[in-house]
Amino acid sequence: MRAPGLSKLGGVLGAFYAVFIYCFIFLPVAVLVLFSFQDGTLPIPPFRGASLRWYQSIVTDERVMRALTHSVTVAIVSSLVATLLGYLSAYGLARYAPRYSRAMQWMLMAPLSVS
Repeated sequence: MRAPGLSKLGGVLGAFYAVFIYCFIFLPVAVLVLFSFQDGTLPIPPFRGASLRWYQSIVTDERVMRALTHSVTVAIVSSLVATLLGYLSAYGLARYAPRYSRAMQWMLMAPLSVS
C-alpha cells in the first residue's frame, strides 16, 4: 500500500515535468515568432519595436509567393492521393481476406511506425 502523500508528490512532479517539456519545446518557437516582428535587421535582443516589413517583403516577392503556391498545391494533391489510396487499401483489406493479407497490413502500417 502506498503512502497518500507519495501519489500526490508524483502528480506534482509529473505536472512540473510536463510544463517543463512544453516550455522546452514551445519557448524557442515563441521567441522566433516574437523576433520575426522586430524592426531591426537581425533577430537579436533587445527587441527594437514591432514591424511588418519582413512579412511585407516576403509577400511582395513574386518568386517566394510562386514557390508557396507550388508547395501548397503539392501538399493538397499528395494529401488527397494518400487519403484515397489509404481508404482503398483499408476497404479492400477489411472487405476481403486475400492471401498474405497480414503481410499487406504490415507493409501498409510500416510507414506509420517510422513517423
